[in-house]
Formats: sequence, structure tokens, C-alpha cells
Amino acid sequence: MKPLAGFIICGLLFTSCAHQTEQQFEEKTLHYPAPAFKTTNQNGEAVTNLSVEGKVYVVDFFFTSCPTICPVMTEELKRVYKKFEGNNNFLILSHTIDPDYDTYEVLKGYAKNAASDGKQWMFLRSDRDYTLELANKGYYAALKPEFYGNNQDHSHSGGLFLVDQSGQIRGIYYGTVKSQVDQLIENIDYLLRQK
Repeated sequence: MKPLAGFIICGLLFTSCAHQTEQQFEEKTLHYPAPAFKTTNQNGEAVTNLSVEGKVYVVDFFFTSCPTICPVMTEELKRVYKKFEGNNNFLILSHTIDPDYDTYEVLKGYAKNAASDGKQWMFLRSDRDYTLELANKGYYAALKPEFYGNNQDHSHSGGLFLVDQSGQIRGIYYGTVKSQVDQLIENIDYLLRQK
């Protein structure tokens, strides 16, 4: 696991660089499998890794009552959503880490406030422990301390995880930094143009 962690950290550092060329993206970005998952969306409908097969998607971890980074991340994700709205090959999956508060009704309201159609940008809910394990062990959300500072809840890191059509995690971006989200948008666009 240590060599993988080192590789991922190098990849994280690379995604911090602004304006990669497409060749740099192919040569330097991450290639590790996104985890299988099983959850439900804001409408209580099942969403699994089979639901995203063959699609490019972005994953983040948030909670609706968060007063700090989540509102900023949501505003940045709105830009991503608007850019690719209507593209059936792209999704955003926002996993709540506070399912006790974030009921289906709360998530439906949050989706509406985010101007999401609830289909292309889904707000997902499952058991808290399951979601934390998915964040920290499936997406390695805890690897970069600068994502979370003194906050020990590593899953609430501000990371946006880009997954390609073959189910490979290709990059992790700071969801509160406009230039990082700009880079994410460029990389999504590039992946969507690939056959």
C-alpha cells in the first residue's frame, strides 16, 4: 500500500499545477481504480458503481449544515455542473457525511438550492461509517493534510475526485480554489472528448 500512497501523493501534487497540457494529463495524472459503492440519491433511488459505468464523474464529500468549506465547494461545483449540464456522459456525486441530519427531504432541498436537476448532479446518502470508509479508504481523501488543516474529519477535505470512463481516478482537486476547479473543468472536457 505504501508505494500506491506515494504515487497518489505525487499525483495530488501534480494536479495542483495550473493548466496542464493534455499530454501532461495523460502522462502524469493518477490511474487507480475508483471504489465500488452502493448508496441512494436524494429521491431514495439506488445509485451504485454500475450507475456510472462508462461515464466521467466527479465525487465529493460534504454535509448540508457545514458552515465552512461546503458552501464554497457547492458554488464551485455549480460551475462544473452548468458547464456540462445536459451531457449524458457526465455526473457529479455528492456524498453526505451526516446522514442523520441530511434526510432525503433535506438533500432534495439542497439539490434545488444548488440548481441541480437531481439526475446529473446527485446528492447521495448512506450509513455514516460506510461513507467515511468510502472517502478515506476508497478515495484516499485523508492523504493530503493541507486539505483539512486541523480538522481530523479527513473525509471533509474539500477534495473533488475525477473519475474517467473506465472507472479510474484521474485527479484530486481543491474544491475551494477557483483555479483548481478551472483545471478540473478542462480535464473533464478532455476526458469527455476521448472515445
